[in-house]
Amino acid sequence: ATVALDAIDDARTSVQNGQEWQTGTLSIGAIHTVAPYLLPDIVQRLTKRFPQAQVTVKEQLTDELIADCLGGELDVAIVALPIAEQRLRTEPLFTERLVAVVPAKNALAKQKQLALRDVTSQPFVLLDDMHCLGVQTLQVCNDRNCTPAVSCRAAQVLTIQELVALGQGVSLVPEMAARGDRDRRRVYRPLVGRPVEREIGMMWRPRYRPRKLVEAVLQLLREFGQERAMAVD
Repeated sequence: ATVALDAIDDARTSVQNGQEWQTGTLSIGAIHTVAPYLLPDIVQRLTKRFPQAQVTVKEQLTDELIADCLGGELDVAIVALPIAEQRLRTEPLFTERLVAVVPAKNALAKQKQLALRDVTSQPFVLLDDMHCLGVQTLQVCNDRNCTPAVSCRAAQVLTIQELVALGQGVSLVPEMAARGDRDRRRVYRPLVGRPVEREIGMMWRPRYRPRKLVEAVLQLLREFGQERAMAVD
């Protein structure tokens, strides 16, 4: 079925001319720990640059995004790298640091920066291991002999932030989640020493005759990634 769909796409591509390719459909996905912070900006850029294109978005777990890219339901997805699926092509966009989030009334909030051991010694709110970020956070802590004292788990970064605000513990969250947070019940602090990072990239299934619209979107995402990388630097 996938091969048949590819053949249809190839036939459509072969007859496109002029600006007609900009009127097609585009489906883009992202993992849960990225979607709320990046997708709105990306979709806005897409609709501005390609106003006649029909854009759909999907927020899913990594394994589901991989399946959708392989099955042709998604043109491109934004994920945390690496991705082991060799049938998909991946490309890094930018590297993002994780930062500590602590209750504003916690003693750690008085410090300008924190060591990873300071954070893991506190009751820790961990993202559920169905998310790659939860697995990565636990792995990094264990690798550095700072096993967190997990007090509870959450399925969303927003839930973690709220639990921290209520004094239920501390956590590590993506810097993009901290950037727009104005809630004074919690504060964010950088980590000293070797940074805790994740690499954000895009993945897509290569085709013999790639659609012009998809190729243009990949380039737009590259530009977006360069901006994010410069902002972090």
